[in-house]
Amino acid sequence: MCKKIKNYFNNLYRYCYLKLIIPIKKERHNPKYIAWGTAVGLFCGFTPIVWQMNIVLLIWFIARFFKFYFSLPIGLAWTWVSNSFTNLPLFYLYYITGSFIMGQETGGYNEFISFFENGLMEGIKQTFIFWGKPIILGSFAFMMFFSITGYFISYRYACRLRDNWNVKRIKNKLLEEVL
Repeated sequence: MCKKIKNYFNNLYRYCYLKLIIPIKKERHNPKYIAWGTAVGLFCGFTPIVWQMNIVLLIWFIARFFKFYFSLPIGLAWTWVSNSFTNLPLFYLYYITGSFIMGQETGGYNEFISFFENGLMEGIKQTFIFWGKPIILGSFAFMMFFSITGYFISYRYACRLRDNWNVKRIKNKLLEEVL
């Protein structure tokens, strides 16, 4: 059983590496282009709604109209931070954070889960009716924090990759000239 769990986490790590890190490594654009893709993807990924990938695509089309460019594949990939497995815990985390910011008392997790007994969409509707303001405020805090943090981390990572790529290219040119 332990080996199956270990294999599961190894496969999960490889899948995340393949979908999130490899696109950054293969992208040959400006590091800001990559970093903005990460920031937009994380910003949309932490919105308290479904269909975040559609929102990234819509932002991409609108941004191109204003001559603002970011990496669409990287933006789409980073929306996977929130998915059908993490939505309920994230909604509750948004609620806790928003209630803390607003200075309200919070309900328990069991009360929160009870909204979803009639299905996901009905639960989301009921959750927003009762706890809409704290969830939206909490999600906005997460959206801002993770998009700004993701921008700077991916920018530094992309700069480091670009510098390593340039050093490798210069070394290859020098070796060709010597030979």
